[in-house]
Amino acid sequence: MPDGLLGVAWPFDPDQFFHPFGCSWPAAFACVAGYMTSSFSSGPLVARMGIGRILAVSCAMTGTGLIGYTLVPEWWMMVLLGIVAGLGAGAIDAGLNTYVAAHFGEGLMQWLHASYGIGVTLGPVIMTVALTP
Repeated sequence: MPDGLLGVAWPFDPDQFFHPFGCSWPAAFACVAGYMTSSFSSGPLVARMGIGRILAVSCAMTGTGLIGYTLVPEWWMMVLLGIVAGLGAGAIDAGLNTYVAAHFGEGLMQWLHASYGIGVTLGPVIMTVALTP
């Protein structure tokens, strides 16, 4: 669900950090950098820590980043939380996809991605409803 939320939420309060709408790219870049870093290194991490620990730590990191977005008073903190959320999301996606592909059939993988599609569709709708007065 969180993948489409930041872009939906940004226009509702563009003056919070005194940055215009077009200046959201550092936060987006931070998310992508974190995501790619953890997804590229998910193989060795899963081999070392196991899929259960990786998913637990990654969910905690993603949740911390998302909750932090609502609490931080400074722009630079938002960018740092983007890295944290990206690191968590990348490890979840790569680790879970690899685990499901190796241990279950293609039917479960299709359900996994269908569930992602439902979540990524509903997330921005929920955010819009929550932010609309």
